[in-house]
Amino acid sequence: MVRHVLDDPAWHALAGPLARFAMGAGSARLISPEHSIFSAIDPAAEPAVASRDLAELVGPGVRAVLVGVDVSVPPGFHEMGRGSALQMVLDDDTIMMNTRRGRRKDK
Repeated sequence: MVRHVLDDPAWHALAGPLARFAMGAGSARLISPEHSIFSAIDPAAEPAVASRDLAELVGPGVRAVLVGVDVSVPPGFHEMGRGSALQMVLDDDTIMMNTRRGRRKDK
């Protein structure tokens, strides 16, 4: 199943453009704590492999904040909380190009 990068933004960021700030290999990544709080697992990985790779990164008693669509708790971990967020995508930047300080410019 092909997923959009925004379905798993943390994974795609930490395995891609932000990889230089990430720790880990295989199917788990953890961004360095001085940059953010997020960790990520490869959505295509087998759950047992993702769990093992994440456990090697975070260690016992350390929190791993996972973000994405349909994120499931890897085996061996337990959920401490769950929330929802609104993700916004700009489809057309015409309004942005015509806006200055929150007011639309006259054409």
